[in-house]
Amino acid sequence: MATNKRNLFQDHLWIWALLAIGFIARIVGINFGLPNLYHADEPIIVNHAVAYGTGDLNPHFFKIPPLVSYLLFCIYGFYFVLGQLFSQFGSMNDFADLFLTDPTSFYLLGRVVFGAFLGTLTVYVLYRLVKKFFSAEHALLSAFFLSVAFLHVRDAHYVYVDIPLVLMLVLCFFPIFQILNQGNQKNYIIFGFLAGVAIAVKYNGIFIFAPLLLAHFLKHGFRSSSILILNFV
Repeated sequence: MATNKRNLFQDHLWIWALLAIGFIARIVGINFGLPNLYHADEPIIVNHAVAYGTGDLNPHFFKIPPLVSYLLFCIYGFYFVLGQLFSQFGSMNDFADLFLTDPTSFYLLGRVVFGAFLGTLTVYVLYRLVKKFFSAEHALLSAFFLSVAFLHVRDAHYVYVDIPLVLMLVLCFFPIFQILNQGNQKNYIIFGFLAGVAIAVKYNGIFIFAPLLLAHFLKHGFRSSSILILNFV
């Protein structure tokens, strides 16, 4: 019993250390380039989020799904309210003038929330996923590799959809592995919700259906009749 508690304590220390490493790697340099912009896609998300403040919630642009820009719009709403409470903004015009003259704070908010925070959260979610279905040792190793993965760290310094997409895809594997083990209806419903959010973040999230189908057919057999199984038990 004492050994198990000690091992659990050590695992907690390791994952907190890895989360700290992951967050530091993603937060250092988070203000890169600002107020200048060197990522062509960042303004797509930010400008649409700000434009919703005019009252028109139609993005009029669907090459990228609007979910992240809607969420960012909500964050900007809280930003405006807090600014008014602390007398930073006298009116909506002051808020708009700040964005037009120096959008640094708007981009930093998006980068911290959708990049550094969600990127670090993905490290923890991956750890929980691997620990649940494999082992604590594999979980820590997976978390380590993701915490320092170059592309994931780099993209966490921008306001864009890639980091939220990776988080949703990792979450999708919880019901996928459950389907492989149990295959009950609840897991399919949970997967459907998570996959829907992933696609609403970025269209290529639809490819998460490939491992779902693989898990389904591994569970029920590679035959045409498996497609018609609807009452999963």
